[in-house]
Amino acid sequence: MQRKQNTVLIKRCIDVCMTILLLCLMAYQVTGEQAHEWIGVAMTLLVIIHQVLNRKWYAAIFTPKLLCRSMQRKDEKKKNSLVPVILMMAAVILGLILNMAFSGNREQGFENLMRTKLNSDREKSTID
Repeated sequence: MQRKQNTVLIKRCIDVCMTILLLCLMAYQVTGEQAHEWIGVAMTLLVIIHQVLNRKWYAAIFTPKLLCRSMQRKDEKKKNSLVPVILMMAAVILGLILNMAFSGNREQGFENLMRTKLNSDREKSTID
């Protein structure tokens, strides 16, 4: 019983730390670029630890027992309780993919975009 209480306490501490770090990440103008990057690394590590500590929850979502129980409910509001969970998981995965795709040096990306636009405009003007 003591071990379960310790695990719950650790989970709550990680949740509080993640909340504080998220607020610090949103205050980019206050913290500056270097602190923002280090806070982001710490947040990523805490998210990974959070997922590992809650791995039983992910396993329980897709168990036949839970799926059957949620589909047999008479209350329509509770019947589709898995749909928001699955949609949220898909949104998180999509967000991670988009974050990796768009992160990096934004100025370089903008310069490359403008350079491509200028080159296409020049090509059009030489054809005419």
